[in-house]
Amino acid sequence: MPVIRDNHDRLLQSLARAVDGRCIAYTQQSCKRGRFAGVPANVVQDIHEKLDFDVTFVKADGARNRLIKAPAQEEPQLPDKVTTVIAVVSARAINRPLDERIAHRIEQIERVTGVERGGLLTPSHVARLCTSETGLLKDTGNAHVVPLINMVDDEKTRGLALATAKEALRTSKRFDRIVLASMRRPDPIVEIVERIRC
Repeated sequence: MPVIRDNHDRLLQSLARAVDGRCIAYTQQSCKRGRFAGVPANVVQDIHEKLDFDVTFVKADGARNRLIKAPAQEEPQLPDKVTTVIAVVSARAINRPLDERIAHRIEQIERVTGVERGGLLTPSHVARLCTSETGLLKDTGNAHVVPLINMVDDEKTRGLALATAKEALRTSKRFDRIVLASMRRPDPIVEIVERIRC
């Protein structure tokens, strides 16, 4: 897949020259060596519409290589017309102490979940993060939301992820299913947990 890197004022022109019906990735140039810079949400929307893309995937925020995070005030960076949001959290964070080794923006996680630094992040805490309007649902508006619990790599993490998913589905009507996944597998979907309908 080709990757186009340019400043956002030239990105549309660079992409228009490179697109030929294939998948394409794009980013802005970064002043930090070895890093990519995000593209402003309004530029992503403009590119999507002007180049008539079928679908555009946006990495709307980052977790600094940690297993869990809560969004900052300016996050997530979503285009106005976003239709689907995949909210990601790692199963490997569940039942671990809340600290810098696993978490980004610890103070915000504390506010959203009620767990204090050093305390155990139980399935209920992570479910609260998934269902909170100041957690993973922040600024999602009317978009279709699909929480994804990643790193479900063994039976232990599957059990923890399943407990989290069931709790989140019990406490929120904002979504009807949660995907459990392991990106290490050839078929990454481990299980889809759906709301039990009466």
